Amino acid sequence: MLETIRDQLMGWFDNRREEGAKMRDGGFVPKISTEIRKAMDTARSYICRHAIDLIYEIKSLQSSKEYVVDLVKKTCTCFVFQSQGFPCLHAFKVILYRREDYVKYVQEWCTVAAYRKTYEQGILPPAASENVDNLPIFDGSELDLASKAEDEEDVDQADTSSDSDNALKPPNTRRPSGRPKKRRIRPRSETEVERIQKCKRCKGLGHNKRTCREPLQVEGPAKDTRS
Repeated sequence: MLETIRDQLMGWFDNRREEGAKMRDGGFVPKISTEIRKAMDTARSYICRHAIDLIYEIKSLQSSKEYVVDLVKKTCTCFVFQSQGFPCLHAFKVILYRREDYVKYVQEWCTVAAYRKTYEQGILPPAASENVDNLPIFDGSELDLASKAEDEEDVDQADTSSDSDNALKPPNTRRPSGRPKKRRIRPRSETEVERIQKCKRCKGLGHNKRTCREPLQVEGPAKDTRS
């Protein structure tokens, strides 16, 4: 599971690192730029009133709701300004009203430089920590240790195979109650050939001698055909 997560993160970092290289320097990421343009277009339909210092009251003409924006604290009573990292549409109304630059009210993590810095370090596989610059030098002692370890492993395997107590055994079962079935259970796809019963009493079909209800045919005495 952890290896699957690492492999997925490595792919995500690589894709977003390539996306960051294609972005324009000195601006904001495309998603933030799109949200800023939408907020600025919507903010023009609001009414802005100055309260004191950098505190303004924003009123909606459609819903008649009122919001308070503080540019010093970078807050709004809609709580969107302080949660998303860039001005909400109410704050943009104040910025447009004061004819200020909105860039100084956007958090630094929304910039392209911060996006590139986030993914500049890749997720490496565990084998990347091995030193492959210098070739290892063996003096023969490593081979002796390896052969000794193999011999010990062979001995352990022989001891394990000879020990019958460690063998996997079937689970304990009990004989089910009742008389065992003689006919197997057929699947739905398999059709069984229906056997037609024949009565030994009346020679009829569809029933047996025990359930036969046909009347008995009494035969008369044999006639003497001798003349």
